[in-house]
Amino acid sequence: MEAKKCSSEKHKENNAIYYCSECKIYMCNKCLNNHSELFQNHNLIKLDKDKNLIFTGFCQEPNHIDKLEYFCKNHNILCCDSCTTKMKSNGKGKHHDCEIVLIQDIKEEKKSKLNINIKCLEDLSKTLEESVNKLKIIFNKINEDKEKIKLKVANIFTKIRTVINEREDELLNEVDKQYEKIFLNEKIIKDSEKLPNKIKISLERGKIIEKEWNNDNKLNSLINDCINIENNINEINTINNKIQNIKDYNDNIVIKFLPDEENKIDEFLGKIKLFGKIFAFNHRNLFIDSLILNKNDKYEFIIKALENRNHKIKESKLIYRATRDGDSIDNFFNKCNEIKNIILILKSNNNCIFGGFTKIGFKKQYNNAETFKDDEAFVFLLNANKIYPVIKGKEATRCCNCCCPQFYKETIYLYGNFLTNFKNFVNPKRNDYYQGFKDDYELNNGKRNFSVEELEIYQLIFE
Repeated sequence: MEAKKCSSEKHKENNAIYYCSECKIYMCNKCLNNHSELFQNHNLIKLDKDKNLIFTGFCQEPNHIDKLEYFCKNHNILCCDSCTTKMKSNGKGKHHDCEIVLIQDIKEEKKSKLNINIKCLEDLSKTLEESVNKLKIIFNKINEDKEKIKLKVANIFTKIRTVINEREDELLNEVDKQYEKIFLNEKIIKDSEKLPNKIKISLERGKIIEKEWNNDNKLNSLINDCINIENNINEINTINNKIQNIKDYNDNIVIKFLPDEENKIDEFLGKIKLFGKIFAFNHRNLFIDSLILNKNDKYEFIIKALENRNHKIKESKLIYRATRDGDSIDNFFNKCNEIKNIILILKSNNNCIFGGFTKIGFKKQYNNAETFKDDEAFVFLLNANKIYPVIKGKEATRCCNCCCPQFYKETIYLYGNFLTNFKNFVNPKRNDYYQGFKDDYELNNGKRNFSVEELEIYQLIFE
């Protein structure tokens, strides 16, 4: 709605700031003082943002001075003669093509609508408090989750800083040890400074002993002094040898800190800068860490299959990747043994992406093979957006000590070292355990055997 203008002809270009409900006029600042002196008891309404629409009985359109006598059904608004005139000019005739009736003619219609609106408002008043309370609970939960995430980030980086600081202290201490072991240190300097005096004293004492050597009364004392001189010479030789060795070492040994190449240091710092990720979890980033799936791959059909089993996903965790963790049987079970609610995703050398879900997971076997029932299990083919559910009551998975886990029976069969093994295979269309197959070796584009380019296992956390 445009700002109302002053009703005074002199000030008609000024914006009105007050409306007098008795005089039914709009006033600017200049008119207000005069009006207040003349009519001290009139009701003045300030035209602020909350009271922009004041009902005066006159048309709200600028430059319309007619009383409101009509109702426009098209726009659900009261209007005047100027609004309905056939001549369109200067803001007039805006409703000349609309369905116009007299205000009196819509009285009963508006009364009926009023009754409906009153009932609507009564219903809203009953539910509003509950809605606001729920909104507050959601807001508080959001803040709690936000603080938990911030605390988790702070704790992780505190641990990182602690480890880095401890490693720095270790390396600084190691620098001291290496230099003290190989090169000059303060003790050697202090000991070497004493050598000339020690040599001088020992030499003087030796000459005195030599003169008094035939005095048998002092024999014991003289021999003891000889021993002291011998010890001094040994100590002097030891320190002197260290000094000579240090000189030799200085010519051949250099202490270094590795890595000292700029590119390796930058690479390490780059990893630190990229460490961690904050993102809003939803179904589109369920497998955000995947090297198999990309942002254009659509796997909502897998989410729907899980939701049909009453599983609402809270988050997912990548617990195993073959190219990172190794593709041996032991490598697999070191990461995945007895983990519940997992999805296996693999990409074959035939450029097919398929896998399966099992609620019970896989269990390492040390002797005989064992099969497991899981009525919620299914396998899937991403290339066709297709789910193949397990037949109720049938075995869903199989584990043994000579191969990696299987979706039974031979629906998906993986050997150890499956990244380089071209004998991994999928089933023909006849399958007594999983249903929905229409073609032979459907999961692998009609081919029985395959090698694995990549395989990932995700653990799903349900609400």
